[in-house]
Amino acid sequence: MCLGTALHLQWLYMAFGELPRKVNRSTALTLATSSSDTFMWMMGSSPSQLKPKPLICSSALKRTQASLAESNLKLHKIAFNSVAVMQAFTPGELAAGLKDLGLDEEVLPVQRSLGLCWNIDSDTFTFRVAVNDKPFTRRGVLSTVNSLFDLLGLVAPVTIRGRALLRELSADVHEWDTELPAEKFNKWETWKESLQDLSSLHLPRSYIQQSLSSATYTELCLFSDAYSWAIGAVAYLRVVLTKGHCRVGFVLRKAKLAPQPEPTTPCLELCGAVLAVEMAELILDELDHKPDALRFYCDSKVVLSYIHNSSERFFVYVHNRVHRIRRTTSPQQWHYVPTDQNPADLATRSVPGGHTLQTRRKWHTACPNLEVGDIVVLKQSQSPRHEWPMGLVTSTSPSGDGKVRKVEVRTTSQDKIKTFLRPISAVVLLLAKESQRSS
Repeated sequence: MCLGTALHLQWLYMAFGELPRKVNRSTALTLATSSSDTFMWMMGSSPSQLKPKPLICSSALKRTQASLAESNLKLHKIAFNSVAVMQAFTPGELAAGLKDLGLDEEVLPVQRSLGLCWNIDSDTFTFRVAVNDKPFTRRGVLSTVNSLFDLLGLVAPVTIRGRALLRELSADVHEWDTELPAEKFNKWETWKESLQDLSSLHLPRSYIQQSLSSATYTELCLFSDAYSWAIGAVAYLRVVLTKGHCRVGFVLRKAKLAPQPEPTTPCLELCGAVLAVEMAELILDELDHKPDALRFYCDSKVVLSYIHNSSERFFVYVHNRVHRIRRTTSPQQWHYVPTDQNPADLATRSVPGGHTLQTRRKWHTACPNLEVGDIVVLKQSQSPRHEWPMGLVTSTSPSGDGKVRKVEVRTTSQDKIKTFLRPISAVVLLLAKESQRSS
């Protein structure tokens, strides 16, 4: 059906109350060429909370059909997350699986777009990987690893492990059809079977469930990390709404194998920072809604010292990458994040399958703000964890974007009451105020 070429179309969501976007998860708009000059168009409107206008949307689609028809291009195989829009078209114009359905009565089938499965009913993305029995050779392993096409990096922590295994298994084998070492077969089978767990992973199609036009402040946050064998970066869009509520949505993720021979860890961390900068440039170029701020986070203080330094001279390797970073960003945009709070750490450590990705919420959701009344533990680097004091949050210090970054904590020790002002990175939430009420 498809010649293998996929073109992203731009679409304006002004009719839905949304600002126009180009290439992002919320658009879910693809155009694939076929041998008969016909087209497949899968398009999703904004979430239901945005109150899309089916009549306007279907009218825009029909105008697009007419415009393409003038060039002898037939626009059909349409799938939409709004039944009202699909009812405006004849069954022959709908996507496969939708032609003979009663749209008001039956569960709509899952649609595929660029390797992703789109569940129209829940408006979420998921994966369905068909792992066939292929020979345990370099060719068979490469075919299995490349069978999972992940354009946005939704499951990069899983796919990066597959690429690392391919490198490891074929290190001493140069022929494509020669059997790989038998002692490594179990490791390969474990990763291959874990791909079936990706069917349990469901990610919302839109960045957030509200319209970006109602946001008072938006911020693009990028995290980078590196390990001995991989580098990774992930981007989130942080949105503050009119009532001060904060929402965070996943935007893009990338993970790469470390070059061989492996550089030092600081050099790999620096490569991760460069990857984050390149991702930011790509996102800002494609996102029509320009964020109010751009922030970068890294858990390597060595890299941060490289970026903030303006007096010392570096080796050529470090100098070139620091120059690349500072060409489009300023040192003030770079911040430190503890390793255990860095979501990019998932890509460089890798995870076995979709279940782990789904349960580790830090990958695609934000931590809620600490509130007055929360019970926390104060971190103390000089003491073991079981001796860290417990306290009660008595006041919070939100910054201009609504995010709480410092809290005042009251502790009681030997009948003495003490008050501490600590950044949120120096405290650990033990029991939220809402949880105390329910218990």
